[in-house]
Amino acid sequence: MKAVKGRKAIVVFTDGVDTSSKFSFDQALSTIKANGVPIYALWQDSIRKGAPANNSASALKELATSAGGQAFFPDSDHEFQAAFGAISAALHPYQIIYQSTGQQQQLQGATARVELVDSQTNEPLRMRDQKGMDIPYHIVVNETP
Repeated sequence: MKAVKGRKAIVVFTDGVDTSSKFSFDQALSTIKANGVPIYALWQDSIRKGAPANNSASALKELATSAGGQAFFPDSDHEFQAAFGAISAALHPYQIIYQSTGQQQQLQGATARVELVDSQTNEPLRMRDQKGMDIPYHIVVNETP
């Protein structure tokens, strides 16, 4: 994230299993606190279909909240929508960037679809000013190194 200019946030979809960290939990926590980049974590366990083990849940909550983010443990579509709504509200002024954790050649030809959707109606998002007038917006796509 050091190369990304401006305000930053990280949204993580996780099953709670860490198979690739090079840092210990304490090192990761220290780095998160030092950098102040909010982390929003969504527990997404498609294999075990259940709540995370207590130590996984508390670790995920601690990592996410240490820099001003939040951890979510949704187990239904309604709870996922509520989590996305909370994250969307928190990130409202942010630019969304997709970056794969894979190797660079995997990114060639990769696509990401971005839609701004009203979480209450599932219709395209209409932004309005204080007088109720529509505010036009556009999505800018930039390639990052």
